[in-house]
Amino acid sequence: MPNVPDTHPLSKEWKIRRRSSDCLLQYIARRNSPLRILEVGCGNGWLSARMAKLASATVIGSDINFQELQQAATVFSDYPNLHFLYGDIRSGILNDGQFDIILFAASIQYFPDLEGLIIDCLALLSKDGEIHVLDSPFYDASEIRLARQRTIDYYQAMGMPEMSQQYFHHSIDSIHSFKWKYQYKPSGFPFGWMRRNPFPWIIIEKKEVQQ
Repeated sequence: MPNVPDTHPLSKEWKIRRRSSDCLLQYIARRNSPLRILEVGCGNGWLSARMAKLASATVIGSDINFQELQQAATVFSDYPNLHFLYGDIRSGILNDGQFDIILFAASIQYFPDLEGLIIDCLALLSKDGEIHVLDSPFYDASEIRLARQRTIDYYQAMGMPEMSQQYFHHSIDSIHSFKWKYQYKPSGFPFGWMRRNPFPWIIIEKKEVQQ
């Protein structure tokens, strides 16, 4: 991953993820100083490994799926600057102020409390650290009810109706109390081939907006 053949049933999704990860790597590479990066929900570690190829990066991939982490640790065992952590980052398993970048790539929708998650992650950031959210949908508040129903219908059609209880629909309004920006906005900024990505790239900075 993410280089799957066109015959793969999820080839369109993986093309999107490849393009967004290319843009992320370019962004990280432009920062000259050494970076400590945490990817939350890293799965089998393919994106963590791509970031670890950058000489300036030390990467931790975390997940609660032990089987996938075992696969990641085996496949990428020869990366000295890449480590994998099993557990929930909200449970206090990491030290405050530890990371320059915390990344959620196609994973933010599996957390029910987005505001609480961001608050927990802000504590883990260094002084000028950033939270990056990629490849995940955000909705206007008025769209969420219909989006939830589409998710229920989708998983019912897949024969896995229980999965809809593990997928959460977040409103862009829920991050307005934080200092954030669009690094990429669908149908907005003309970033060449990146504009084919239907999902935003959001950066949340360490400093919170004063109420």
